[in-house]
Amino acid sequence: MQPTTLVVALVLSTLLLAAPAAAQPADDPSAADAQALETGRRLTAEFYRGELETLVAGFSTEMRESMPVEQLAAMRRSLQETLGDEIEILDEQIRSQQGYSVYRRVAKFEKHDGEVEVLWALRVDGKVGGFFVRRALPELGEE
Repeated sequence: MQPTTLVVALVLSTLLLAAPAAAQPADDPSAADAQALETGRRLTAEFYRGELETLVAGFSTEMRESMPVEQLAAMRRSLQETLGDEIEILDEQIRSQQGYSVYRRVAKFEKHDGEVEVLWALRVDGKVGGFFVRRALPELGEE
């Protein structure tokens, strides 16, 4: 995989393609945001540790159909080969978007010079409705 094609995306709807809502800093969360922040951190840790069966069990039906554990494992292997391990968390945010709580984590990885974002779209029922890892994009309003 070429570094310029770092984008590995799994988005089951136009959820994250829509105009972004204003992000809320992770250090001032409401109770719901605090729960989403904790869930996003837990899901990311499970993905990094390779606990893929556990992750898939928490996926929505649509997500499980689009991303079976074998495909998630291939994605993880590819990202590990391309990026290596996460070495620094630069930012974490929760935003509400189209009925989802979206956890966004921006981090640096050992084999990649740029910033990478990990996103989890969490439904109200707690199920994962979307997940992707890609080169970090600037937030609306950043230059």
